[in-house]
This record gives sequence, structure tokens and C-alpha cells, in this order.
Amino acid sequence: MLRLRHCALAIGATASRGIRLAGSCGLRCWVALPAPQTRKQIGRASVSPALCVGQARFTVANWERKESMFAKRTHTTLATLASAIVMGTLPAAGTAQPSWELRATDGPSPRLNSAMAYDSCRGVTVLFGGSDMSGTFQDTWEWDGDAWSLRGTTGPGPKRGHSMAFDKNRCVTVLFGGNDAVGNYFNDTWEWDGSTWTQRCASCPPPTRHGAGMVFDSTRGLVLLFGGYSPGLLNDTWQWDGSSWIQVSTTSPPSPRSWPAMAYDSARDRIVVFGGALQAVSCNLNADETWELDKSTSPAMWTQVTTSTQPSPRHRPRMVYDSAHAVMVLVGGTDNCTNVFGDTWEYDGSTWSLISTPTAPSPRNYHALAFDSVRGQALLFGGTTDPVSPAGSNDILGDTWSYGANQAPTCELLDDRQLVLERWLENVPVGTPNVIQDGGGYSMWFDTHFVPGRAGLFHATSVDGVMWTSLQPSLLPGSAGWEAIHVYNSAVIKEGPLYKMWYTGYGGSNNRIGYATSTDGINWTKYAGNPVVQLGAWDSRVVRVGSVLLDASADLYKMWYTGGSGWFHALQVGYATSPDGITWTKHPLPVFTFGPTTEWITNHVNVVRRDSLYEMHFSSSTRDIRRATSVDGINWTLDACGAAVEPTTASWDSVFVGGASVLLEGGARKIWYDGGDGIRSGIGFAQSGIPTCGDGIIDPGEECDDSNAIDGDGCSSTCRVEGPETVPTVSGWGLTVMVLLLLTGIRIKFGGRQPARP
Repeated sequence: MLRLRHCALAIGATASRGIRLAGSCGLRCWVALPAPQTRKQIGRASVSPALCVGQARFTVANWERKESMFAKRTHTTLATLASAIVMGTLPAAGTAQPSWELRATDGPSPRLNSAMAYDSCRGVTVLFGGSDMSGTFQDTWEWDGDAWSLRGTTGPGPKRGHSMAFDKNRCVTVLFGGNDAVGNYFNDTWEWDGSTWTQRCASCPPPTRHGAGMVFDSTRGLVLLFGGYSPGLLNDTWQWDGSSWIQVSTTSPPSPRSWPAMAYDSARDRIVVFGGALQAVSCNLNADETWELDKSTSPAMWTQVTTSTQPSPRHRPRMVYDSAHAVMVLVGGTDNCTNVFGDTWEYDGSTWSLISTPTAPSPRNYHALAFDSVRGQALLFGGTTDPVSPAGSNDILGDTWSYGANQAPTCELLDDRQLVLERWLENVPVGTPNVIQDGGGYSMWFDTHFVPGRAGLFHATSVDGVMWTSLQPSLLPGSAGWEAIHVYNSAVIKEGPLYKMWYTGYGGSNNRIGYATSTDGINWTKYAGNPVVQLGAWDSRVVRVGSVLLDASADLYKMWYTGGSGWFHALQVGYATSPDGITWTKHPLPVFTFGPTTEWITNHVNVVRRDSLYEMHFSSSTRDIRRATSVDGINWTLDACGAAVEPTTASWDSVFVGGASVLLEGGARKIWYDGGDGIRSGIGFAQSGIPTCGDGIIDPGEECDDSNAIDGDGCSSTCRVEGPETVPTVSGWGLTVMVLLLLTGIRIKFGGRQPARP
């Protein structure tokens, strides 16, 4: 691990010289890294506290070299640092203000009236169609986070003003309607699977239209369409389930309108609509209303939301839901054919906030906007600067911008990877560990074959999580047909003296989930009413338990499991809840889908809770372990860091890893996992984020860290605050000298030090 401190503010990367860090005062530092051979070998940065002045603490640079992570950059300025030191206020470590960044000026030709949607299964943004002064397009483009690529010029005919949304349950982008250059309006439905456009309906309800709002309702697995122009303004609501359109019965809908902004708030389960043109001649009247649709009621209920401030009246704005920050992001639009807007607004469910950024796209309307949930950024493309229609090609835009926090993802370095349990009885493979904290140590349940052709769950104990002893059978197949051959994939929690286990059973044709209890973790009593989780519609052959957590605040058990209609290919993650751990209510649809075209979930899923987020680790078909996060346990965002654990080079786990079991202890993440090299296999162990008092970094559980282990200087040898200290005030040339000294690594101590608190 490489660490540099006191030397840099702006961070960049080059392939030949390593990583460059440069402050605005002209100081420069270099971290000598090998020239990357592939994109996966570039280092990455993380931000954490390192300097302490008064009550302000700031990391100038803390670099960790790590293979398999993308190079990211984070910027700040000397002026910001100086101001923060004087005022004693700094953003919390790891936070950053949202900003706009110009990403590309090449790719699709300049155009307006195109549509975009983010494909979370493949990690790309899809763009189709649009128009310019010469005509209307029918090309398909994809943005992979770095560049555009042309994917095709066939499929739906030339279109503009069409609507698109991504169905993450079926991994397809859905396109509806639009019109062409000669005034024909359409009501055809198409789907893009990443390689081919398929027409699902040539001419069926809803009626023809353009300028409609369309979103994917991830709670119900439905695409929703609202409003538009037919000709004639519309305010009808429709839903697409993958095979047919059905008109939704609603109460008190908004007045008919075209070109509203529309997005789905998955955290609150609300469809949000803002603005729109309220007359066919849109220059005359535009809306500044905020509406929300609640589909949990029958009929679905529209409600106008009153806010103290909101964007000005407009149509043709674009809006997406930022799932990483639980806010709507609205950009641009036009009012009465006079003004075109370039403002950015955020809506949190009750309040609209105008966002000020150092740079921003030029004012525009007829642009396209999508939210990249993996990278945590909104992506904007094209549009026109003319409020009505472009008078010339100079009015049409072809630039690509991203909006977000513009900071590196929190990627962690795994340390101390080792094989901790290789064989059972010298020659029987072991795998799929499930580890819990138990007393002063750990208990593990793992899968193995106790006789040829039959698998069961065995138990082991450890003081440190590395050396495992007392291996013995724990839960074996029973006489019931559904679990007569194998039991495996366990999830165990301990409540007081009682162990509770949910396990997967196999009887020859499918998987289901059973329940058992124990007072010692070894001898189990199976529930007489097993299985407790049955097969369903989308999970008609496989339901394999992953994790069970007890939400004490809701007095509710929560389960995540893998399911599907086949054994290994294209499994998805399901979710269920229970008041007692026995009677389970399954979410009707998968809550997380990965792939399924080039990569997919193969077997195991593990979920833990860290602060306000759920973290999921799952086994991938690329033989590594991926991670995703969620606020509610239902709507998940794939981690942008890539693989959380991947095979090592020339080691026992060089061919595959999978089946993770994760524990969070203070600031550390401990992972037990399957691995193998084709000859050896077993259970491995790795950890990351190990807190160390005295390293100058305030880790979780530490009140301070002044880079030493000495008592009596304001921060104790155990990183606890020691008594009141005075804080010096600094101004003028004193501030300048102090900042320069800090940047060159010289330590300053004014009598005492007031340690910062995390």
C-alpha cells in the first residue's frame, strides 16, 4: 500500500509516468506506478482525514495502489482548503458537491428530440433517433461511461419525440411512439436487448403520440407512459408488462399536457411529473406544477404537490431519478418560446432546490437525459438552443455531459488473502461459507459432501476467523422429498442463546428453503412445516437462501435469495419478509438482475447492513465476486469499483472465487469465500479497511488520529480525545505560510492540538 500526504490537491493520471498530483501553488508529487497494460491495472485514490488544524481536518492525498480498480480523480483547490482552515469547516470525508463535466463532443451527430435510457444489466446508456436540419435518424448508440459507439442503423424507423425506458427485470430498453419529419405519429412498441431491436406491437393502444413521459416502475416491474401530443394534448396513463399495454385507472390526473418531465422515485414509490405544455400551441401556456402518482392505491391516485419554490413554468425539460442520493434531477427546457433554460434543479420529495455548479451545459431543450446508476451520474446529450425549432445547424448540439458528485467510488484494498479451510477429511471439497460472530470468536457453516453424491452443512469454530477447528456435521438431508438429496447454502443468525438457520434443500427436481433452530449451533431441529419459502412465477425452479437479517426497528426478518427458472444461468435476486422467520411474503419480482447476456449471477448472494446502506456481494459468471448497494434492500446499484474479490495470480484461488460471507467489524470488512485453481479448492479469507490507530486517518470507532501513538498531546495512544485544547487562529500571511508548510510536509504545533472528530 502506498500513501502520500501533505503534497497534492489536484490529481491526474498518465500511463507512462504513474499518477500525478499537483497543487495550485505549483508543488508536484509523483507516485511511481508501472505503466498500465490494461485498464484494470490503473491505481485509484481514496479520500480520508490526514491534516489537522484547529477543528479542520483534511486529506491532501491518500493513495492506495490497487489492481483491478479503475483510475478515478478527485479535485479541490488551495483556496477551498485555505478557506476551510480559517473557518474550521470542511465537508465530511468522502463527500463532494455535484458538478457538471463535459465528457465528449464526438459520437452521435448533433441532434434534438432523441431519447435515452440506462441499461443497468449491461452498464451502458442507450440512445436512439432524433433529428437535425436534414432529417430524422434511426441509429442506435451506446455510451459505456467513457465513449460512444454506434450499435446499429436498423430497427424502429426514423423517429423523433419518442419515449424510452429500461425494463431492468427483463433487461430490455422499451421504445414507444414518436413522429417523423413529415408529421406521421406512431404508437409502435419496440425493445432493444443490446444487440437487436424487436417490434413487440406495430399499432396497438396507447394512441399515437410524441412528447410523452415514460418510466420504469421497479416496484411492480412495469413501464408507465403518461401524456403527450397525438395531435391533441393527452393526460392518460398506460402500463406495459412486457406483452401488452393496459390503461391505468387513476383519480384526479393532471390536465392534458405534452413534453412534461417524468421520473420514478424508487425509494418513495412515486412517479413524479413536472411542467409540460398545457396548450397545443405551447408558447401560450406552460406548467410549473409538481405531480405525483401513487400506484399502491386502487385506482392509482394523482396528487399535486405544493412546494415553496420550484422551477419556472416550462416544457421540454428532462428529469431523472438519482438513486444514489434519492433526489430527482431536472435540467433545462423552454417557456413561452422566448427563453431556453440551462438551470439544474433537485427535488427530494418535498422541496425543489436550484443547484449552482462551477460549469454547466449551455441552455437547451429537446435534449436527452438518463441516470447511470453504476457510476452515480446523470448523462445529458444534445438538444437545441432555439426555444421553438432550430433555425440552422449551429443551434443544434451534440455534446455529452455528466452530472454527479465527480469523486472516486469507495473502493477498498483487500489484505491478508489466504486459504483457511481446504478439505474435509483430507479429500472432500468444502465451500459456500456462512460466518457469524459467536461469543468471542466465530462460527462457520459450510457445504460439503458427507457421502458421495449427497451434500450437507458442517460446522466449525475459530477464535480469529483464520484457524478453524472442531469441524463436524451439523445439518444433513432429511427424509422429506424436497430435501432428500442435499442441504446447503445456509443463513444463520443468533438471537440470545438461540441459533436460527434458513437453508436450501434439493430433492431431485428443484430447490426450496427450510428453517431450523438450535441451542448450540451444531444439533438442529427442523421446522415441521418446511419448506418455508416455496417456488414462484419467476423463480419456478430455484430458490436458494442467501442472507437473512433481522430489522429490529421494524420487528421484521428480511431475506435475499437467488432464484430463477434454470439451475445456474441468469439467476436473479429475490427478496422476502417475515414477522417470525417462518411465514414469508415474497416480493413479486426480482429486486436485482445482473447480466444476463455476457455475465450473470451464478449461485450465492450475501447481504449486510452498513450504516444506512445495504451491501450485497454475489457470485458472478466471470468467476469473481461483485458488490451492489441499496438504501431499502429492494432497489440496488451495482458498485462502480468492479469486482470486490477476484482470482489472484499463481495462487490457490487463481481460477475462481465466489460464495462470499461478509462481516463488518468497526472499519474492517472481513470476507470468507470459495476459491480454487482447478486442483486445490477451499474457503479463503480476506479483509479490508483495517483500522489502525496512529496512521493519521480517522477510522470508524476513532475520535482522533494524530499520526502517533503518544498520550498527552490531545489525542491518546488509543485515538481518543484527551481533554480540552486551545485552537489557534490564523489569518493573512500566517495562513499562507501554514498552508505552504502543510503542503511540504512540515508539521506545526501551536501549543496544543484540538483533534478532529469523525
